[in-house]
Amino acid sequence: MAKLVALGLFFLSISCSLLGQNNDFFGNPGVEDPCDELQYESNADLETLMKEIMGAFGMLKNPYILQPCTSISNCQAKVSNGKSYILYNPSYIGKIRKLNFSSADTPEGSLDWAIVGVLAHEVGHHINAHHTSTHLSNHQMELEADYLAGYILYMLGATDFQEASACLRTVREESSPTHPGRQQRIVEFGKGWSNAQQKLLKGKGTTAKSVDSDGDGIFDNEDECPNEFGSASTKGCPDSDNDGVPNGPDRCPYAAGPLAWSGCPDSDEDGIPDHEDGCPTLVGTKQTRGCPDRDKDGVPDSEDRCPDRPGPAADNGCPPADIDGDGVPDISDRCKTEFGMRNLQGCPDSDGDGIPDVDDKCPMEKGLPLKGGCPESGGEFISDPLLGKLVLVKGGTFKMGCTLEQAGCESDEFPAHTVTLGDYYLSETEVTQYMWKSVMGNTAFSAPNCDECPVESVSWEQVQVFINQLNNKVGAGTYRLPSEAEWEYAARGGSKSKGYRYAGSNNPAEVSWSSENSGNTPKPVKGKKPNELGLYDMSGNVWEWCSSMFGSYRQEGPDGPPASSNGVLPVCRGGGWNYPPTNGRVSDRNLDDPSIPFNYIGFRLAKSAN
Repeated sequence: MAKLVALGLFFLSISCSLLGQNNDFFGNPGVEDPCDELQYESNADLETLMKEIMGAFGMLKNPYILQPCTSISNCQAKVSNGKSYILYNPSYIGKIRKLNFSSADTPEGSLDWAIVGVLAHEVGHHINAHHTSTHLSNHQMELEADYLAGYILYMLGATDFQEASACLRTVREESSPTHPGRQQRIVEFGKGWSNAQQKLLKGKGTTAKSVDSDGDGIFDNEDECPNEFGSASTKGCPDSDNDGVPNGPDRCPYAAGPLAWSGCPDSDEDGIPDHEDGCPTLVGTKQTRGCPDRDKDGVPDSEDRCPDRPGPAADNGCPPADIDGDGVPDISDRCKTEFGMRNLQGCPDSDGDGIPDVDDKCPMEKGLPLKGGCPESGGEFISDPLLGKLVLVKGGTFKMGCTLEQAGCESDEFPAHTVTLGDYYLSETEVTQYMWKSVMGNTAFSAPNCDECPVESVSWEQVQVFINQLNNKVGAGTYRLPSEAEWEYAARGGSKSKGYRYAGSNNPAEVSWSSENSGNTPKPVKGKKPNELGLYDMSGNVWEWCSSMFGSYRQEGPDGPPASSNGVLPVCRGGGWNYPPTNGRVSDRNLDDPSIPFNYIGFRLAKSAN
């Protein structure tokens, strides 16, 4: 440590007056000091230290009385009965190296500057005559004493600001009623340090480039904030949260954060600073103010009633109603109850020709738009608002009765014979309960409350009444029951027949509801595959009344077999839900009483093509 030279008395520029007021203590005697580990070995050591401290002000001797006192933590300034004291607690005196400020041989760093700083602070109270102050607050007096402590330590030869101010770095960060906060005290200490520094530099003729106005160890010419105590990492500017971002540009100066977020923390590392993040501990998105959004619909999971299915905020994050579950909202779904395709407005396309079934005249065959969805040489159909589709059955010649594929025929299916028919229409499905009730009102069905089930428990005679009432609405003679020959030709697939044993397949389970799979009840129509013409349930579900009376076949006939001369019972065809599958063969025949409503017989309608 360099030998200290005598310095002239330095007077602080403060306003104070002697009013004879007896202010006994400065500070709070008996209150634990954060630097209570800094103690003094003996009165003689204190005398030596006080001599050097006062010498920094050009005073040849110590004017203050050193007095042991057990009611304080370490040392304390006091004025009593006109005498100035420095009180110290002998129980806290510890060993310190012998201080020898006047020797040029004193080893560098042998002096504990924090110890000197405690005493210098108390001397600062005396020199500033705080015992006479009536206009200064406790905070102002403490800051003046800190200022003078910084001045004294630099004048005594301290060169490391961090070491010299170590005591102040242990005090409370926030202020109290009697003491300012840590940062404010360090800044004031630094001002005194800088004042002494400039005074010595000026005496040595050193340029202003070596001046450190704020005492932060960074010379003003390199300090971007020369009047504010800072750190080297922030080029001399304050950094309260020690995050490397100066307080100026730091949007969160008291919460550490990266420069990328303007000094603000991002606890969940989702790229959204905590002060802008609605969910600072959960990874989220900018669109949802930093909160999670699993389905990425822009509605935070905490507000999303359907967090795993995207939907608009107006619907609380849930997708719009979609009864058939095809992904097309009902509001824009033309076929709300049928699973369909997005590009067809939610309607199905059974044949995959790009024409929705609802617009396709041949829904089971790929076709052309100009042909209404039918192939170039395909059939057609007509639509009825009540009865739905009626398929055009192109006329032709076929073998009726027990043909080769119809194994297990009964005697009334012989002989097989040739029949020729013209064009006619046949309804795509059996007449349903809904259709019946629309014309006739309610009646008792085996499967109640099933509008899409085939109508049954209606007699052949009741069917005639239904047809009459229906035709009265649309025109006399429009609808009728098919003849037995018309029924069998259509069941075989008409001109598109592939020679199946049942209507559309050799496997009855694919096309028929029978006693083996019906669960002992009629089933909704169109539950099985259609046949070659697109007709459903021609085998099974319910038997179907025909217009023909039952009679024996003759060998040949241009228009089908006539009724026997004494036939009085109408034919029914197709098998039913309570019959074995074999009754669903396309050539199988049956008959029943026209006046009795059977719960296994229904019907479908025919219409002449002309």
